[in-house]
This record gives sequence, structure tokens and C-alpha cells, in this order.
Amino acid sequence: MSLFGPPNIEKLVKNNNYSGLIVATRYRRDPAIRIHAIQALSEKWLYRPLDGMNFASIIASVTRVLSVSAKKDPDPEVKQTALRGLTKLHLICSGKISKAGRLQVAELASLLSHYVVTGDDSLASDAAVELSSFQNLRWLLPASTQLSKDLASWLARQINQGKLDVALPIIGLLVKLGEEKTVATLVKQYPPTTRLDFLSHLIQTQPASAARIAASIGYREAVPLLLQHLDHKNPEIATALAALHATEAIEPLLAILPVGGDAEKYKAEIDALSQLGDASLVEILLDRAEQHPNAFHGIEIAVFAGLGRRELGWLTDALIRAASQREWGILMEALGVLDDKNTVPVILEQAMRFPHAGILPQVMEKLQDNRFAPFLVAYLNNRDAIAPKQAAHALGYLSDPLIVPALVQVAKADGGQLAGFAVEALEMQYKSQSLSAADKQLILQTAAHLQSKHADKENHTDDGFKGAISDCTHTDYDYHSDHGHQIKV
Repeated sequence: MSLFGPPNIEKLVKNNNYSGLIVATRYRRDPAIRIHAIQALSEKWLYRPLDGMNFASIIASVTRVLSVSAKKDPDPEVKQTALRGLTKLHLICSGKISKAGRLQVAELASLLSHYVVTGDDSLASDAAVELSSFQNLRWLLPASTQLSKDLASWLARQINQGKLDVALPIIGLLVKLGEEKTVATLVKQYPPTTRLDFLSHLIQTQPASAARIAASIGYREAVPLLLQHLDHKNPEIATALAALHATEAIEPLLAILPVGGDAEKYKAEIDALSQLGDASLVEILLDRAEQHPNAFHGIEIAVFAGLGRRELGWLTDALIRAASQREWGILMEALGVLDDKNTVPVILEQAMRFPHAGILPQVMEKLQDNRFAPFLVAYLNNRDAIAPKQAAHALGYLSDPLIVPALVQVAKADGGQLAGFAVEALEMQYKSQSLSAADKQLILQTAAHLQSKHADKENHTDDGFKGAISDCTHTDYDYHSDHGHQIKV
């Protein structure tokens, strides 16, 4: 540094003279020199020659110097440059030393509180913008910070004074600090146009928060804004539209849902449709399914299930009206997700059209209605039936004189997996309070029969080879003197 002239910033940078640059930030005669020095201290390449220990020490010193400049320098431009410099230092520290990176955030938060208290609105707004640029802000800030309280009171003052340009960055920062409820309470007090200004600004960078705030204050005027930003990347917007009862969102929500898509990945959109839809949505979903007969209809079925959880009457009526005109499979799936006994007659009527269909036992098990028992018993004996194992399992939940004899016949005649399902169903029947004494005795006799079917007193292994005497199919590495499945009663 020259003894008789201003500091030579270029020379100080070339020599990596950190202390000289720090001194230059306090050069009183020329604010341009101070700005130049602060900008140099904010450049990443200046710190490349440093090792870890020296890096942390020098970064900490520079952070304190820039904080002092941002707080006490008489020139506003120098203060603004120091604020931006603290942000740059944080980025320089990212990935190197987390403690050092937190230091700049803490200093910026302290400066923002200082500007708020002293009424320096312009610099407070600048500091808010700098802080808002950080990711994971709540993690970075000290737990003892009073920043949220300071910001909330200052925000109200700015709004009351009509300084929306100053207030808008503060809203985004408060949201990042986890103060959505505070923002919602404040925003709700102001006219609709002011609310829309706030949400329009917030939704650009924090769409999820904007959506939640709009929903929490019941702000219906925000629906067009939310629809503009509705997409699969922002599921909270779909949730907010449902909370605001925005039926105009039904068509855009349907457009987001892909044919054959995974329902789990579109849960928010499906839930929103389930809350907003009415009888007209039934026809739309059935049309969509029929137009793509080879696609997986998980999304459409999930919407039907959601609609059914909300209200059964009109949905059941709409599906029953469609029974004679619609593609059979999707209609059965839709009826199957409703827990409504009124669907039993139409399911049985449709089952007569396709008595071997694989979906029928699944649909009938869902409702667990005894009126399905005769059909399921016949299904067990139907050689063309696609899902007899599911039918056997479904019979375990029902009560009818036909059930136990039919299951016993399968358990005795079949040595494979179907017998296993029949045995499980018989075990369920045995535990039933409504089981007759005759049926209980029949189950006990069948259990004894299965146990003694092969009594060769040999210890069978599970390698697939059972010898010439026994064809035991157990795979539990235990001793067996029987063939096949056993009823545990």
C-alpha cells in the first residue's frame, strides 16, 4: 500500500495481500476505493492458495470486516456492496467449512434486524433479498435469532405505508424462515388486490408456500393464479385448489394425469379430483379408460376410490346407470373400490355375463357380502375361472351353508396352491361365530383326514425330492408325516 496515495487494489490482489485489502475497506477519502476493496475480498479465486486452517481464519476476519462496512460505512453504495459481498463469501464457503458458511448468514440476519430497527428500509430490503437467496435458511440461522419478529412488525409497517416494493421480498424471507402462518395472518388483513400482489410475487420462487397461504386464508381470488402454475412439480397447488373448492380445476388436473400412470406418484392430483369431482367426472373417467383399453387404469380407479370415500350415493347411482353401456372391466374395478352394499345386485348381474373373469373374486372380497357366496362356490368349480385361489380366499370371510362343503372338496382333491387357499379359508370359517356345529365337525374331520393322508413317519427335506413313499410339499424345514396342507384348528 502506498504511503502517500490511495491503496492500489490491483497490486494488493496480485500479491494476495488480505490484510492490505481489509485496511483498504476503511479508506475514508474515496468510497470507490472501499467498494473496490470489498469486491476484491468477495472473489472466490482470491482464496484458492489458502489451506483449510488459514482459509477459515481469513474468511472469518473478512466476514467481520464486511459486516462492519455494511453497518457503519457512511456511503449507501458501500453498504450495499458489503451486503452482496457477504453473500458471495457464503457461497465461497459452501462445501468447505459449514461453520464459516453459517457466519455470513448470521451477520446478514443481524444486519437486517439492525436496518429494520433503525428504519433503513432500502438496505433492509437489500439484506432481505440477499438472505432469501440462501438454501436451507432455517438450518443456517442461529436458533436464538429474533429476525422473524423484527420482520413481521416491519412488514406490517411497510404494507400500511403502501411500500409494496419493499414488503414483497420480506414476505418471501418470512416464508423461508418457516413463518407461513404469520404471513397468512398479515396478508388476510389487506384488500384482495394487495393479497394477489403478495401471492403473485411469492409463487414465482416458492409456489408451495403461496398455495398453502392462499388455502389457509380461503382466498378464492387466487384460483386463476394457482391454475397458471399448476403442474405435477407443485402438488401443493392441487391441494390448495381442492381446499378452495375450485371446480374449474377439474379439467386441468385431469390433463396432468397420464394414461397408465402410477397413482402413487400423482396422489395430490388424485386427492384433489376426489374432493372436487361430481357425477360428471364418472363419465369422463369411464370415457378415458375405454379410449385406452390396454392401459393400466390405476389412476382412474384411485379417483373412483377417492370419490367413494367422500360420498357414496350419487357415485353408486352413476356407476349403476353406466353398467349396461360401459366397458365391463373398468366398471367392475370402479364398483370394487366402493364400500357400498347397494352395488351387490349390479355386480352379480354383471358377473353372470362373464362368470370366469379374474376380477370378480377381488371385487366380491372387498364388499364381503354373503349374497356373493353361491357365485363364488360355483366359481371354484368353474374350470375356466381365472382366479379360483382368490375365490377360495374370499369365501373365508362369508357365511353360507354352501361354503364349508365346497372348500373341503377342494382341500381334499387338490394338492397344490388352490388347496392351500381352501385350507386358509376353512381356518377362517372355523373361527367364525356364525359357523354351524355340522360345518365345524366337517372341518375337524377334514383336518384329521389331511394329517393322516401319508403317514410314512419320515423326516422330509425341502429339496424337491420326497422319495417313493411320500410326496410332501412343505418347505419349512420341519418334520412332516403328512401330504400337502394342514388345517390348524
